[in-house]
Amino acid sequence: MEDNPFLSAQTGIDEIRSLFGERRFQAVIEKASALLKDNPYMDDVRSYYERAVEALNAEPFILEQLKVAEEHFEKGEYLKAIPAARMILDLDSEHPRAIEIMEASQQKVEAEPFVREITVRGLELFERGEFEKARTEWIKIETVDPGNRDLPELLKRCETVLFSKRYSPDVEETIDRLMREGQAHYDEGQFQDAANIWSRILVIDETHQQGQEVVARARRAVEEQQREIDEMLHRARDLHSRGLAEEALDLLDSVLKQSPAQPEAQTLSEQIRFEIEQTELRRKIDAVIGEARSAISERNWSRAMEKVNEALRLQPGNSEAVALSAAIQTGKTKERAEAHYRHALEHQRGGNAYLAFNEVKKALDLDAEHPGAAGLLKELEARLQAEAPVEEELELEPAEEPVSFPSTPSPIPDQPTSLRDPAELAVAAARPAPGWRFLVVSGVILAIGSVLLIFFYLNLDTMFGSINGSAALPEDSENAMRGPLPLPAPGEGYLLRGTQLLENSEPLDAIFYLQKVPPDSPLAKKASALIAKAQQELLELPPPTEVPPPTTGPTPAVSQPSANAEIRKAMAEGRASFSSRNFQLAAQRFSHILDLDAENVDARSYLLKTYYNLGLLALRDSNMGQADSHFRKALEYGPDDQPSQRQLNVIRRYRNQPADHSLQVYLKLQQLRE
Repeated sequence: MEDNPFLSAQTGIDEIRSLFGERRFQAVIEKASALLKDNPYMDDVRSYYERAVEALNAEPFILEQLKVAEEHFEKGEYLKAIPAARMILDLDSEHPRAIEIMEASQQKVEAEPFVREITVRGLELFERGEFEKARTEWIKIETVDPGNRDLPELLKRCETVLFSKRYSPDVEETIDRLMREGQAHYDEGQFQDAANIWSRILVIDETHQQGQEVVARARRAVEEQQREIDEMLHRARDLHSRGLAEEALDLLDSVLKQSPAQPEAQTLSEQIRFEIEQTELRRKIDAVIGEARSAISERNWSRAMEKVNEALRLQPGNSEAVALSAAIQTGKTKERAEAHYRHALEHQRGGNAYLAFNEVKKALDLDAEHPGAAGLLKELEARLQAEAPVEEELELEPAEEPVSFPSTPSPIPDQPTSLRDPAELAVAAARPAPGWRFLVVSGVILAIGSVLLIFFYLNLDTMFGSINGSAALPEDSENAMRGPLPLPAPGEGYLLRGTQLLENSEPLDAIFYLQKVPPDSPLAKKASALIAKAQQELLELPPPTEVPPPTTGPTPAVSQPSANAEIRKAMAEGRASFSSRNFQLAAQRFSHILDLDAENVDARSYLLKTYYNLGLLALRDSNMGQADSHFRKALEYGPDDQPSQRQLNVIRRYRNQPADHSLQVYLKLQQLRE
């Protein structure tokens, strides 16, 4: 049983969809390329192919941003992790790790006020010695913020105190150890930690006098430190509101050094650091855009586009960079228009008005507002009209009076000959009878019709090929004396005509005639085989060939080394796309080369072949309008290209004649031969 091509294609699409879901983009590209090679018009496969190519191209940037997002997330800097994850999702909206980081960071930011409130409430209970209640309060953090980074440390405090209270074998040794630990924190300025540790002494022995003293001293220090922290926070907020971010950040660092768990200082510090990073990024983008503007003013388009791309890498979607990109394209277009205008002036000075007219038309197509092109176009039109040959029309003078032709000669009146004008007598003698005029005109028309009919019959095989199945017989052939010709088999003429066209490398015309062979004809099987062969030839597009360097003409000079490197890169990408039959991408890369070097011969030659192949693909899809456009585009890069001109003629012929034209010709031929 033969394989069903529809089921095979559907299986391939399902496999591509599965590979894309697994994010195996290289495998998607390979599988889609194989399917598109057999059928370039599978829209689903092409969509997955393009999305996989975009994802693969963006993969280095995504990996870099993902690393940044994960670092911020691991450090607990959730406000910084969110923008990094958002950049990844702008390029790949289905990236699983970026979605996970984004959602987790947003949950952390939303839960932060509640976590801060619960933490402070637990610390108050802990300082009062209510360790069980503090532990119960802190456990609530797990419900609000699962996986909180500070929760294990808080619970460890409670468990340590409770364990030492219940199970310490040596109370005095424990109290001495707590005194030393608290004093170490106190000496480092961490008064709250010192108070918490010394409070454990009172849990063990509520009447311990030294413990009461150190706890009171630590709490006074905490209150004093809190006043200083509040004052520094107030000053930091004031500095931040006045735009002095660096000074505010220094104050916040001092606050966090004294109280690392101070929530307001942590939040404000992260916010200011993020703003500083954004300001620095904005400064870099402004500098790059300034360089791009400078390059545009110098008409250095390649460097300007390089800087615009750098700005877009720093901040995707930057409005200024996008506007500059459009301005660069406009400037390059105007420069190309100016080049065509200069060529038109050179052709005009050289006396070739036709080439000058074509160049100035190209200039106006690129830049309709070119200052000098419109005037030059009018001047060249006037010149071409003046040089065009004028056909003089001969005007026939009307007869002064109508001449009548009587059926019988009218009798000449009885009068002396000398009394009549000799010229009048000559006209009267030469005047024919009235009925002869109709006979003369009819005879002339019949003679002309006979000549045209004989000419049509003798040249019918030359004009339309052997439609009836046999070539025109030579005059000395024996078949000329054998009477009526035998009737051909049904569709034999179409078959022979299609065979001739196939031998002449015109598969599209051959398919047109071979499809008209009747299905019930004994020749139908042979016609089907020839149709398959023609379709195969139509699918076999010509491979890319290396174009030799130009032997004549000036070599375009490129001032910037970066432009040469970009041209080489674009040429390599275009050739690779051409080899893989991705003609749309190849046309873009070769056109980009012409933007940098309008006289590049290799790019023009490849563009000619690229648009010719695009035209063949459009013909295979029966899209005559698009095929006509592609072949015309090919002729722009190669005006003398015969294959493109021949395909244009084919398109015109099929547009102008009805579908049953060949059948009508065949029937007329049979009528003439009968």
